[in-house]
Amino acid sequence: MPNRLRLKLLSACQSLIESFSGSIKKKMFLMMVLLTCLPLIVLTLVAIHNAQNQLEAEITESNLSKIEWSGEYLDDQLRVVDQILFALMNDQVVSQYMESEQRSDDPVDFPTQNALFEKLSAQYVANLNSFDELMLFKKDADRVFSVRNGEERILQGQDTNVPWPSLGGRKAAYAFNADPEHFTMYRPIYRFIDRKLMGGIAVQVKWSLFDPIFESLESGDNNAMLVIDKTGQLRYEPFGTEAETAAIPSVWEHVKAHPDRHFYKSDHYYVFYQSIADGAMTLVKLIPTSVVSDSSRSTVSFSIVIVSCLIGASVAVSILLANKAAAPILKLVRAISWTEETNSDVYIDHNRSDEIGLLEKKYAQIIQSRYQIYIEKRTAQLKALQAQINPHFLHNTLQSIGAMAVVKDVPDIYHIIQAISGNIRYTMHLSNNLVALRQEIDHVRNYLLIQNFRFKDKIAIEWDLDASAGECLIPPLTLQPIVENAFEHGFRRKKGDWIVRIRTRRDLDGLRIEIEDNGVGFSQQTELELKLSLSRNIEEIIENQESMALSNIQARIKTQFGQEYGLDIQGAPDAGALVIVTLPNLSAQGGESHRESDDRGG
Repeated sequence: MPNRLRLKLLSACQSLIESFSGSIKKKMFLMMVLLTCLPLIVLTLVAIHNAQNQLEAEITESNLSKIEWSGEYLDDQLRVVDQILFALMNDQVVSQYMESEQRSDDPVDFPTQNALFEKLSAQYVANLNSFDELMLFKKDADRVFSVRNGEERILQGQDTNVPWPSLGGRKAAYAFNADPEHFTMYRPIYRFIDRKLMGGIAVQVKWSLFDPIFESLESGDNNAMLVIDKTGQLRYEPFGTEAETAAIPSVWEHVKAHPDRHFYKSDHYYVFYQSIADGAMTLVKLIPTSVVSDSSRSTVSFSIVIVSCLIGASVAVSILLANKAAAPILKLVRAISWTEETNSDVYIDHNRSDEIGLLEKKYAQIIQSRYQIYIEKRTAQLKALQAQINPHFLHNTLQSIGAMAVVKDVPDIYHIIQAISGNIRYTMHLSNNLVALRQEIDHVRNYLLIQNFRFKDKIAIEWDLDASAGECLIPPLTLQPIVENAFEHGFRRKKGDWIVRIRTRRDLDGLRIEIEDNGVGFSQQTELELKLSLSRNIEEIIENQESMALSNIQARIKTQFGQEYGLDIQGAPDAGALVIVTLPNLSAQGGESHRESDDRGG
């Protein structure tokens, strides 16, 4: 199967599975159809199989008895012919002639000749419909007395036509020639005194003698009948069915291997066989195996019609029951969806006492609790608005102080106030889940400007920024807490200059941000504890009420982008620390632009 076709089939199967897995009504329909249709289909298949087996058994039993009876009748007919030959052998005239010594050039006296022809003609005429020729052989004289079609002949030099090697036994011998309408039956004649083979007597038998037997064996089911000799050669076909002759070699091999079984089944035929003429010939009947399927076709068709009607009725009932069972569930789902989309309430009767009624009752309780939730939400919004007044007031106050610093020509104070004001404004207007990296870098710059003012001539900042990474999207407040950690834990006991290095790199695989310091570092044990803290899940962080710690940043990144992204921390005693942030390559230009809102209400 081509890969494209296999992929299409897999896709179609997956779509079908998803279609059923997403609908309880379809699941119920499928289950009811399977529960009703599968037993019907299985029972029908079993019934068809049993019917075919029964028909096969009837064919086998019937034809076995027929083939055995036909074989016995053919043997009886051949014994009749053999008795005719035996009677001629024991006739006084024939016996005296056969026991007399003669050479090929010795003449036969006229009275003996007439007597021999009289005996042969009498038997020939009596069996005219069965015999085609009756012959008497004199071996030493190489002479044949023949009666054929009423003509009496004496043939000389016919010794080569007599199967003398086959006449050495006590049983009749059979010879087959090119004439498909006859076969020859021989009987040897021995001299009584020394058992010397003196000659023989033969009759050319018409195969049509046995046609009544073949006709009684014929069953009208496209069968074929064959007569095979002891070498496996086809000798007679009563009805001329040459199409079956190709099966003769395999049939003969089985007959030789199992002469007493009388029946076997091949891939294409039921084969019945019976040995006749003391094993010189085998009667074979071939019935195509398709006869069973053809005979049971009407039964199969009727079964298919009945099963199709039952399946149709089952599908209709299944659809009706599935719709009736799923209707209250779908009604509840629509009510919930309407409530979510319109923020309005839909009342549903919950008078049922089953599981669906329990769901409806729970939904009613949820609706009743919505009013309380709404009041609490409005209260929370009011408190949030009150809490926002203080940052706005602080921001506006700082802007006023900055203006005074400019008027009084104190630029340092102005720059510090601008940095603090910028950071406050950044945190006040974080309404999106992602911001551009350049915005986060600006926030870090403002923070470092404030720190540099606190620690004059002590901090060195090294920037190595990838210009193409500026529009990459990252979660807000990701970098500043990391930089703040350097001051809180790395530089607190550090003597000498403090160095902070910030590097960004963007490639096809993602965005990489490195924040490095030359602080006091930490031990290997502390590094392991930090890595363990970073590996905690988001539920533990929320439960511990952590705010902007490294573990919080780690949890936000992994929750938003997946387990392959996040933080990695490295360090050593007196060698500083390195925090690596790995994020996906998301660009604001891709349609998810997250811009900082302008400050309008400051």
